Amino acid sequence: MEYVYKGKLGPLPKSHKGVDGWILGFDRLEQNDPERLIEEGFLPATVVENKEYDPEIQTRSEPDIVEFDDHAEVTYTVTDKPLLGLQDAKKEKAKYEGRQIFKAKWDLEYITMGMYSPEEVAQLEADKETLFAYYKTEIEALIDGAGNALAVKNASYTWPTI
Repeated sequence: MEYVYKGKLGPLPKSHKGVDGWILGFDRLEQNDPERLIEEGFLPATVVENKEYDPEIQTRSEPDIVEFDDHAEVTYTVTDKPLLGLQDAKKEKAKYEGRQIFKAKWDLEYITMGMYSPEEVAQLEADKETLFAYYKTEIEALIDGAGNALAVKNASYTWPTI
């Protein structure tokens, strides 16, 4: 559980110098004497806004904290991240996946050193074109067509076998 102390939200510390000058160990105090925590200024925090938060596609504001005598209520504002940024990130992820597929079949060092036969180079170029064409015609169109943050996240595709 999180607590509000002096306007800040966070977990209980391991220990704390109490109002009476004694050092308090909070590991047992939380269970055995929750009223003492309140006396020391640690208010149990309750999140009052239950909107789902997905950090992959959304941002959350700093907490808005309202303190009462025996508890604190915390509210966050959740908004979608900018659509273009999400689309660009999803495209970059797809490009990375495509490169990994290509590299799983073809050794880049062999390519650089010219160690593949002419037939293998022809197949390599065909595989590269297959992956590139799929990305340009299918994946980019799918992601660009996603009209909101959740649609971008859920955009699904299956790379062709090379």
